[in-house]
Amino acid sequence: MAIVDASTGPAVIVAVAVVVVVVSTLLWTAMAQLVWRPYAVGRALGRQGVRGPAYRLLVGNIGEANEMRAAASGGVLDRRCHDVVPRVLPHYRAWMSRYGKVFVSWTGPFPALCVGDYAMAKEILADRTGLYAKPDPEASILALFGNGLAFVNGDDWARHRRVVHPAFAMDKLKMMAKTMAECAHGRSGRGRLGVRGPAYRLLVGNIGEANEMRAAASGGVLDRRCHDVVPRVLPHYRAWMSRYGKVFVSWTGPFPALCVGDYAMAKEILADRTGLYAKPDPGASILALFGNGLAFVNGDDWARHRRVVHPAFAMDKLKMMAKTMAECARKVIQAWEARAAAAADGERMVQVEVGEQFQELTADVISHTAFGSSYRQGKEVFVAQRELQYIAMSALNSVRIPGSQYIPTKANIRRRQLAKKVRGTLMAIIRERQATAAAAKEDRGYGNDLLGLMLEANAAAGGGEKSMTMDEIVDECKTFFFAGHDTTSHLLTWAMFLLGTHPEWQQRLREEVLRECCGGGGGDTEALPNGDALNKLKLMTMVLYETLRLYGPVSMLVRTATADAELGGVRVPKGTMTMIPMAILHRDADVWGADAGEFDPLRFRGGVNKAAAHAGALLAFSLGQRSCIGQDFAMMEAKTTLAMILRRFAFEVSPEYVHAPLDFLTLQPKCGLPMVLKLLDQ
Repeated sequence: MAIVDASTGPAVIVAVAVVVVVVSTLLWTAMAQLVWRPYAVGRALGRQGVRGPAYRLLVGNIGEANEMRAAASGGVLDRRCHDVVPRVLPHYRAWMSRYGKVFVSWTGPFPALCVGDYAMAKEILADRTGLYAKPDPEASILALFGNGLAFVNGDDWARHRRVVHPAFAMDKLKMMAKTMAECAHGRSGRGRLGVRGPAYRLLVGNIGEANEMRAAASGGVLDRRCHDVVPRVLPHYRAWMSRYGKVFVSWTGPFPALCVGDYAMAKEILADRTGLYAKPDPGASILALFGNGLAFVNGDDWARHRRVVHPAFAMDKLKMMAKTMAECARKVIQAWEARAAAAADGERMVQVEVGEQFQELTADVISHTAFGSSYRQGKEVFVAQRELQYIAMSALNSVRIPGSQYIPTKANIRRRQLAKKVRGTLMAIIRERQATAAAAKEDRGYGNDLLGLMLEANAAAGGGEKSMTMDEIVDECKTFFFAGHDTTSHLLTWAMFLLGTHPEWQQRLREEVLRECCGGGGGDTEALPNGDALNKLKLMTMVLYETLRLYGPVSMLVRTATADAELGGVRVPKGTMTMIPMAILHRDADVWGADAGEFDPLRFRGGVNKAAAHAGALLAFSLGQRSCIGQDFAMMEAKTTLAMILRRFAFEVSPEYVHAPLDFLTLQPKCGLPMVLKLLDQ
């Protein structure tokens, strides 16, 4: 027998006693919670007629419920059946069928009273005393939801609600309706769901893939009744948009390009007045062609350029140029008349490739209206810019490597030669004009052409920061010379194509021209149309707007985010190019209607702002403060030329015409536009 040391005996006895007490307490608590309390609660509810599945030690009815849920999860409902209870609450449906609407089940050792009676449920939910509180949702639920208004009780709940409630007042919610609608339309959700696009490839981005699709599309020919040019000019954008949605990201070399195929987002970019979305650097080849003028400068430089250039394009000044435009057009039309009159068999018909003729005509017009008596030198600029256009187009479809414009390649050397020639010619014209104005004995100004008006406005600025340097004036001359002849010539070309394929509209316009410009048909058909008469040609304005919608000179507008921005729920990083595919937007059936692909000038009968679901949906001249400053000039020149053609000729598209629109900086017929012109009787 072991003998316990008398000195340690009492300590051991105390320790054993403590252990016995602790273990007994734990056992008693466990028995109370796991056995006695479930038994007592079950009996108490049973005496009131509330029954339920039998309690099982520790697990309660969790196992039985899980078995029924697992069995139900494999089933499939008939789509006409809307009873989801057998799938989501199969155990409650089973127990309620056995024990009634009110029964008790067990979540582990804890009783759960099912209240399937409306009156009892409302009594619980309507309680304001705190008798029926929100239960403890456990750590995993709190990690998901947070211990916020949904779970706190008592004074904490009152404090939370007092802070949160104002955010959900109806007047505040009404302000959120637009955002909700935008999310439903698929815009704002993009910020959370992610903007997708073709995968980035090292250095080249998606340029190779885009060029392949363009090359494949270039061999196709459209039916002349089809006005959907997108498969030919933007095949890569149509393909990517069909895969990734209206808003996606592609890569121009290593630079991200966000396609904005949503009208509301596009208008937000173009209407920006803060400088957040600026014109990007177009590259050396484009600058050699256009000059770094109003079309590309930003910020204070743009404001300074516009202040000097804008007076030259005021409507009263343009009306003074209508006669010059008409005289240039008359020379071309008289040549057509002579050829038609000399036609064999007296048919008075001639075939003319009008695309090339309009290029020469609009170059003649801009040479006269921009440079006045120096127009022959202006034509030299036209010839040089045509070659620069080829160089610029090849540069657009290749990777831009920083500093590559300084490498002495054949294209770079020729570009610099042509740019030097253009600059030299324009500088000579400007200096001659300044010398003439300085030598004049009386104050005759600098002349009434575009250059003279611009020089006059620049002189009025008084020098300093408000005026432009000679290099900047040269750049502006490049801009309005190229834009003034190239875009207008293609507007005329496509208008002739549409009128040639829609003879009913051709006749309606002819009648309008004879009525408004020739005294109702009984006046002088040789008289040159003036600015006031041209403003009355409402049907012609509609036709030109519809031409710009279907065959706008520019297929894409580009801006660059100058800082991190949020656009329609999409977070746009600084430096991202935003690409607005006008050719696609102008054919959006959600905006223009089911007939968006058809030629229907009457859609503009209520004005350009009421032609579509979005006001200002016609983006051919852009919109906002950066809209095209020369749009009135272009429209007046197009009206003048068409009016003079319509009163002398009936015309149709030649059978030789191949309908293959080509994006060569501007949209133009790949194979020209041969038209058959028939001289009308006087």
